[in-house]
Formats: sequence, structure tokens, C-alpha cells
Amino acid sequence: MKLNDELGAEVVIPVDELGVGAVIPVDELGVGAVIPVDELCVGAVIPVDELGVGAVIPVDELGAGAVIPVDVLGAGAVIPVDELRAGAVTPVDELGVGAVIPVDKLGTGAVIPVDVLGVRAVIPVDVLGAGAVIPVDELGVGAGIPVDELGVGAVIPVDELGVGAVIPVDELGAGAVIPVDELGVGAVIPVDVLGAGAVIPVDVLGAGAVIPVDELGVGAVIPVDVLGAGAVIQVNELGAGAVIPVDELGVGAVISGDELGVRAVIPVEELGVGAVISGDELGAGAVIPVDELGLRAVIQLGVRAVIPVDVLCAGAVIPVDELGVGAVIQVDELGVGAVIPVDELDVRAVIPIDELGVEAVIPVDELGVGAVIPVDELGVRAVIPVDELGVRAAIPVDDLGVGAVIPVDELGAGAFIPVFPE
Repeated sequence: MKLNDELGAEVVIPVDELGVGAVIPVDELGVGAVIPVDELCVGAVIPVDELGVGAVIPVDELGAGAVIPVDVLGAGAVIPVDELRAGAVTPVDELGVGAVIPVDKLGTGAVIPVDVLGVRAVIPVDVLGAGAVIPVDELGVGAGIPVDELGVGAVIPVDELGVGAVIPVDELGAGAVIPVDELGVGAVIPVDVLGAGAVIPVDVLGAGAVIPVDELGVGAVIPVDVLGAGAVIQVNELGAGAVIPVDELGVGAVISGDELGVRAVIPVEELGVGAVISGDELGAGAVIPVDELGLRAVIQLGVRAVIPVDVLCAGAVIPVDELGVGAVIQVDELGVGAVIPVDELDVRAVIPIDELGVEAVIPVDELGVGAVIPVDELGVRAVIPVDELGVRAAIPVDDLGVGAVIPVDELGAGAFIPVFPE
């Protein structure tokens, strides 16, 4: 072995096997320089201060405890590794413009710690093994960590996911984690399957940022403090007990789920202007608790679901094509001009409201058998228009305010409107 202060342009050190504890220390690996190694054994080390433009360290197998520490991985520099074994480490202070660390398999407990993942830098990994880790302080513009499978307990911690940065994952395994402090403008974490107990915790989901998930598994979690303007969490199926807790759903932000599964939960402290929680089907026992439903915010509700809302603000809308058996929209106060349009209020469905505000409206095409709209106070010019008030349907009102209206096209057998003026 040889100590090289500077390994010049196009220099080659071919090594069939770098033995136990062997060392190739290089201060600078120059432009186009190459260290091809068939196998880097247990405890072997290639420390490099700077891996120059287009420099290459190709390794067929990086053994248990083997190390390639690099201060700077230059523009276009490459460390291709067929297999990064258990406990193997490739620590890099900075992964430069277009630099690449391609790994076929990142083994159990293997680590690629990177302080900065530079512009268009890439760490492509076919399989991120159990307990494997890729910690990145900053994921630069267009940088990417594409992973076919993120194993049990595997982790990709990122302080900041930069503009247009991408972490595409085919499968996020049980207990796997992608913690991100900030998901930048247009950043994306696309996941085909978010496994049981898998977690994507994000402090801020930036403007236009996206987390598309085909399936959010049992107990899977996407906790987000702030869902920014135009940010999207697109889920095809939200599994049993899956959770998307959001402190604030920003302007035009969207949580879209084709199916919101059994006992799935989307708790939101504030649903902002034009924000949307859209679900084609809201499953049995699914819940969307909202502290405040903002101006023009929208919730599409399905069968047997619950939307408890403290305040339905002026101009807010809950459009529901069909409010299923036992479904509930619980509202403490329905603000000025707020609307709950329902095409059909089904058997035993309920819209309980403490106060129906000035000019608030609940238009219902059909109020089904035993359906109920209980209102403590029907405010000035408030309206409950019903095309058909079904058998045993009821609209009990404690106080019918000035100019308040309950127009009914047909009052069914046993239907009633009890009014108790103060």
C-alpha cells in the first residue's frame, strides 16, 4: 500500500481485495482518477480529503465495518458499490454537483451520512436494508435518493428537502422513517406503499410540495405541522387506524384520499382558505375533527363518517352528495352565509347545530326516514330548504329567528317541525 498526498489525473490503483484493516489514504483524488476494488474487507479504509471531478471508486462489495470517508465528493464523482454490507460506512461532508453513490443493496445497519447532498447529486439504492441509514443535513436542488424498497426500521433523516428534491420509494417498510424538517417548494416523497407503522414526519410541507401515497398502511402516520399553499397529500387508500395529523391546512392545500379506511383519522386544527379534504369514500368510523373550517374550505363526506366542527366560518361549505346511515356533521356554530348542501340525508343521519347563523343554509333534496336536523337557534333569514321531509324525519328548533324559513315540498308520514320560541 502507498500513501499519496495527491493522486493525479487519470491515475489508477487497481486492487482485487483490500484486506482486513488495510488503508489507502489519499489527500486528493484527482480528475478522472480511479481506485477499482473488487472487495473492501472488514475494517478496510479509503480516506479521501477530496474526490475530484469525475473521479471514481468502484467497489463490488463494501464489507462489514469497511469505510470510505470523503470530505468532498466533487462534480460528477462516483462511488459505485454493488453491496454496502452490515455496518459499512460511506461518510461524505459534501456530495457535489451531479455526484453519485449508486448502491445495489444498503445492508443491515449500513450508513451513508452526508452533510450536504449537492445540486442534482444522487444516492440510488435498490434495497435499503433493516436499520440502514442515509442521514442528510440538506438535500439540494434536484437532488434525489431513489429507493426501490425501504426496509424494516430503515431511516432517511433530512433536515431540509430542497427545491425540486425527490425521495421516491416503491415500498416504505414496517417502522421505516423519513423525517424531514422542511419539505421545500415542489419537493416530492412519492411512496407506492406506506407500511404498517411507517412514518413521514414533516414540520413544514412547503408550497407545491407533494407526498403521493398509493396505500397508507395500518397505523401509518404522516404528521405535518403546516401544510403549505398548494401542498398535497394524495392517498389512494388510508388504512385502518392510519393518521394524517395537520396543525394547519394552508391556502389551497389538499388532502385527497380515494378511500379513507376504518377508523382512519385526519385531525386538523385549522382548515384554511380554499383548503380541501376530499375522500371518495369515508369508511366506517373514519373521523375528520376540525377546530375551524375556513373561508371556502371544503370537505366531501361519505357513509358512516363524522365531521365535528367548532365553527363553520362565513362562506364555508361542506358539500355532501349523500350523508349515509348514522353519518354526523356536528357544528357548534354555522356562520354567516355558511352552507351544508346535501343531496340526500339518509336514514338516521344527523346534522346537530348549536346555532344556525344569519343567512346560513342547509339545503337538502331529501330528508330520509328518521333523519334529524336539530337546531338550538335558527338565525335571521336562515334557511333549511327540503324537497321532501321523509317518514318520521324531524327538524326540531328551539328558536325560529326573524325571517327564518323551513320550506318543505312534501311533509311525510309522522314528520314534524317542533319550534320552541323563547
